[in-house]
Amino acid sequence: FLPEEVHRHPVFYQESRGIAMHWCDLCRQRIKPNSGGCYRCSLCDFDICMACAKRSDAATVGENVLRGDSGVRTEIALDNKGYFTRTLRVVKPELGLIMVSLVLLACTSITRLLLPHFQ
Repeated sequence: FLPEEVHRHPVFYQESRGIAMHWCDLCRQRIKPNSGGCYRCSLCDFDICMACAKRSDAATVGENVLRGDSGVRTEIALDNKGYFTRTLRVVKPELGLIMVSLVLLACTSITRLLLPHFQ
């Protein structure tokens, strides 16, 4: 099996005779039938050749990493509090506009409750 950092689903070894038209998802090369097989994920059609499976840096060139200008960044797991604080940081520049819209929404709702048939 490959480490979870390389691919999140379980992958299984497949012999070379059943991999006629498969491509390695790490090095983007065609997996040749005489290459000795490959590892496959039947859930999402992820394929990795034997050469890439033996690489020590497969987790940093794989699919489950975040890439930016400064290189590969590991993704940290967030709980509900982490998502909430990230949301507040994103919303902070527009907080005044959001508060005005919420106050206007509350005023509209109260008006409709107090004057249901006003025309």
